[in-house]
Amino acid sequence: MIIWILILIGMLVFQHIALSFSFPMVYIYISTIGMLLSILGMAYQVYARQQAVLREEAERKRHRELLGQILTQSGFCSPKDILEGLNRQTNGDARLIGEILIEMKVIDRAQLETALEKQKEHRKLEMAAA
Repeated sequence: MIIWILILIGMLVFQHIALSFSFPMVYIYISTIGMLLSILGMAYQVYARQQAVLREEAERKRHRELLGQILTQSGFCSPKDILEGLNRQTNGDARLIGEILIEMKVIDRAQLETALEKQKEHRKLEMAAA
């Protein structure tokens, strides 16, 4: 980023000198094009950094272990039960998936707390790795 700013400053200084000493207009046009390209380079560099951050965040989310995955891996419920709970959420039930599964009598509160504790441990490990 600093290099682009230095190039831009250099172009501005050149334009000032060119105008002060009556250089041919072609030099001023060329330096104007150079300044525009420098601005474009800075904008692209900012865009590339933002994209890298978004990719990194998406990768981190991809590895995040969801409560439904933990419940099924622990044998507390089946994937079909999780889908039914998610379907209820989609149809307007504002409660968390764990509360829905308890109400469906698929899991009990102790199993939910165990799964939430595993999820919390997994997230702590993620944060430590990041």
